[in-house]
Amino acid sequence: MIRDLPSRAGRALGLLLVLAPLAAACTPRIEMQPAALVPVGEARVPDVVLATTVTGTSSAGYARTLSSGARWRMVGTIDQGRVLQPVDTVLTAEGAHMREAYIVVRAGAWSGFWLPVEDAFSPLRQPVPIEFERLDE
Repeated sequence: MIRDLPSRAGRALGLLLVLAPLAAACTPRIEMQPAALVPVGEARVPDVVLATTVTGTSSAGYARTLSSGARWRMVGTIDQGRVLQPVDTVLTAEGAHMREAYIVVRAGAWSGFWLPVEDAFSPLRQPVPIEFERLDE
């Protein structure tokens, strides 16, 4: 019985080494569309605070929750809407890879992510109503 342990462990390790890359290959990729940011420019737009907690699902099927009270700064626009960057935190969009992300808001709904490194838009599976409050500075 004890003599079989190394061969069983070896087979298990071999199986793991074969299956791990296959599992990684099955991880869904997030959908991306080219989207060049038009920056806000010199004008200072006041930061806003998220009024309620909201959860959205990326095109790859991963949920992201944005907490009420989180502070956001408008950095520009893309064709799909206004782009807001999180202040004092980092947001990621997850798929086959983790990517830094900002949120895109259009007509009172969180519609997706803007990916600054890729200069691309990634839609949520379904837009999520979102409300902000202005900060008194």
